[in-house]
Amino acid sequence: MSADPETLGAEQFRLLASFAAEQAVDISELAAGGAAFTTGQTIFVAGDRSRAEQRRDILLQSALLGAGSLERQWIKALRARPAIARRYLALEGRRALADLAKRLPLAAELVNELAPTGTHLSG
Repeated sequence: MSADPETLGAEQFRLLASFAAEQAVDISELAAGGAAFTTGQTIFVAGDRSRAEQRRDILLQSALLGAGSLERQWIKALRARPAIARRYLALEGRRALADLAKRLPLAAELVNELAPTGTHLSG
């Protein structure tokens, strides 16, 4: 018997996330309303979002990890500048997904979905 994907939770996307991030990552669900973010080892997504939205958030966070976009040297400089950080993540998120789309067609769908500005990419 196979498990119902809706009862598996966001953890069902761990293999996808690890492939996109090019490293092993864990998936954890946050309380309702939380924005997706990553520690570099774990990707956190809101538990009250649909599985499609969770998959999108996980794929975006893992693409940023795989592209090296969240390395300390880049993020440290952005911590005190939230407006620039949001712009960096919006642009870098699209670039990371476009690069990932070469290996994973699902990422190509997200590149087209994301608007170049005003997109909330990380918590």
